[in-house]
Amino acid sequence: MNRRTAAVLILAMWVGALGWLTERHYLARAGARGEPRWPVPPGSAFHIVRLGERQIGLASQTVDTVAEGLRVVQLMTLDLPTEASDQRRRTSVRLEALYSRGLQLREWRSLELTERGRSSSHGMVYGDSLLVLVTTPEGVPPETLQVRLRRPVILPGSIPLVAASRGLPRPGSRLNLEVFDPLDRELRVERLVVATESLFTVPDSAQWNPTLRRWVVAHADTIRAWRLDADEHGLPVSRWVDGSGMIVLTRYPLGAQLQRSAFELVNTN
Repeated sequence: MNRRTAAVLILAMWVGALGWLTERHYLARAGARGEPRWPVPPGSAFHIVRLGERQIGLASQTVDTVAEGLRVVQLMTLDLPTEASDQRRRTSVRLEALYSRGLQLREWRSLELTERGRSSSHGMVYGDSLLVLVTTPEGVPPETLQVRLRRPVILPGSIPLVAASRGLPRPGSRLNLEVFDPLDRELRVERLVVATESLFTVPDSAQWNPTLRRWVVAHADTIRAWRLDADEHGLPVSRWVDGSGMIVLTRYPLGAQLQRSAFELVNTN
């Protein structure tokens, strides 16, 4: 075997491996049973919650493919202001949802921890017409809520995933999504407008700086994202979403922001 033949074989193997990776993580080709493709690839993202220049919390989202469908886990912890300046009011929420391959909500579980105690809930969607929510506050008998649905429903945190699964339409396009908020117990229609697209540079990894005694950016990545504009409770919210459905930046009313960053920068600094 001469060098030219070896080079051609190595190049062919590299192209084949690259194609397999692309198919595995982004296309998820249908199997032998004719199963549909995954709407979005698995992955995770970590976010800093800021109010002005101050970090007031952290958040993360993980998307996994499982036998039953698509599992989406969201975590958020916030330090909220109190009347006493030397005290903090911490709120933590964990929300785990299971979706079908078509991104239709099947069930979810939530856990909320506040200074008032612990509250959990479990919700199920029966067919496409009935949603049942069971809430269990600490020290209080469970409460059951039934909601009639007009169409398939999603949770608020999965709005970017649905938008990405549709190919993130060009600026000017509109999306209307049926959303159920398990914390507010509210069923609403989210009307989204794809406003524009842009490039963002976000921290991808971090390293420890012994001089500063803190984590600093080791590598940054350039990501293309689309801005989805909507109104929530009458106030404007803008979400910048990448092609996999992960949040890059969210701007809330009154100055709060959700910014993607590296794990160490989010959780330790």
